[in-house]
Amino acid sequence: MKLLKRIPKPLLITAAALLITFAVYVIHGNGNVGVTELSISSDKLPKSFDGYRIAHISDLHCAKFGKNNQKLLDMLEGIAPDIIVITGDLIDTRYDDEAVGIDFAKSAAVIAPTYFVSGNHEIDNDDFDSIAAKLQSVGVTVLRGESVRLYKSDEYITLVGIDDARVITGKEANQKARDVIEAELEKLPPVGEEYTILLAHRPDMIELYANKSYDLVFSGHAHGGQFRLPFIGGLYAPGQGLFPEYTEGIHTVGNTNLVISRGLGNASFPFRINNNPEIVALTLKCE
Repeated sequence: MKLLKRIPKPLLITAAALLITFAVYVIHGNGNVGVTELSISSDKLPKSFDGYRIAHISDLHCAKFGKNNQKLLDMLEGIAPDIIVITGDLIDTRYDDEAVGIDFAKSAAVIAPTYFVSGNHEIDNDDFDSIAAKLQSVGVTVLRGESVRLYKSDEYITLVGIDDARVITGKEANQKARDVIEAELEKLPPVGEEYTILLAHRPDMIELYANKSYDLVFSGHAHGGQFRLPFIGGLYAPGQGLFPEYTEGIHTVGNTNLVISRGLGNASFPFRINNNPEIVALTLKCE
């Protein structure tokens, strides 16, 4: 208290104003969800899939954007997607509120066919089988090492999804998680001649996905690096550590394109900075 008395009053007022401004900026940014428009071209795409729209949702973590997440649902309507893909962490193991994620997915499935794969917060939940069954019951297709064909006219592409790895801690945790994901991929049939999309929660496993020749992969998990620094990018992401490489946008390894969502909610860190939540809207184009 004595120290505060020694600080000039104008300086205290300025510091308080800056602190309030920063707090308002952070609160606004965490609720200011946007749509990120991306596109990918491929000569493997059937002609009927030219202009095919995919809305990508990831890492909701029980967050709410408007009453019953109506803000998100209105944005999905505006995207006019052919399908919606959800790459995990609808729920959050810290909260007993799985209904938020399930209700959102139910409403999303009314807008367009919706496909879901688990994130670490689902796969770590001992009741995940029940959660997956609830998602299926509200019209969401849960892919657990399975594939489906997506048709337009008489042509199709293939969509595949894998479960995430349970959270592994301690020495060589990342390598152990990598081994789990690699084993999940090994269970799947080899990628054929048709254009094939993979849903997998972790973006840092991109080399594994590329080794299996997937044309397109959707991931989340990195939360955009949580705190994004100008000219540098994300500060930290699980599985990648400080200054992670894979936090948002499109990354290409070989013939595999990886699309990463910055996600919507927060997990270990209760807020994000310079890193607005997003829905990704991807348009496929025939070369």
